[in-house]
Amino acid sequence: MIGKKSVLDDFLSQQRRGVDNPGMMISYADLMTIVAVFFVMLLSISDIRTGKFDQLRSEFSGKSAGTLVELSRDLNAIVGNTQGVKIYVADDGVRMDLESAALFDTGDAVLRDSTLSKLDPVLRRLLRTNYSLDIEGHTDDRGLYARFGDEITTNWSLSGRRASSVALYLLSFGFEESRLRIVGYASNRPKEPIEGLTGRRLDDARSANRRVTILVR
Repeated sequence: MIGKKSVLDDFLSQQRRGVDNPGMMISYADLMTIVAVFFVMLLSISDIRTGKFDQLRSEFSGKSAGTLVELSRDLNAIVGNTQGVKIYVADDGVRMDLESAALFDTGDAVLRDSTLSKLDPVLRRLLRTNYSLDIEGHTDDRGLYARFGDEITTNWSLSGRRASSVALYLLSFGFEESRLRIVGYASNRPKEPIEGLTGRRLDDARSANRRVTILVR
């Protein structure tokens, strides 16, 4: 109303005169508490995946200890320049892409001898964590339909069997069954798009899409 000061006007007037008013002041610690509660509320109603969350936390705090970001760095340091292996942080966790050509013969799901032994140091590092591992099988887009007696092989079954072969190796290495999950995606989750590609570029894209991925989450 006209002629009456508002609470805000009174507070600003006191501040100009150098008068403290504890009842109107919010400490920095209180403000940070409010902000933290706000972010907790956002997280409770959002769908932020593990990998993305760890990336945000690492960037926000400047620290990566105990996060998937740190794990990815450790694994990449172990792998070095090993051919056929790529490790990176994705939104859903740490992904380790293994080229199928380095693991299996064409159309086969039996691991070649000693093909995964080069990853043993990586697996030893993963054994020391409590993360779950999804083993995903992926094929390229070329159709596959073959019958061997009563058994029919398609890209679906091939991707699942290849994932199973890698999972069996992990079990033999000491991983508990409860930590592993097997998924066969066939050609439905390509790493490289192939639309409009021909010749060598198409072959390279299809080669990249034929893979087994270990998702650490």
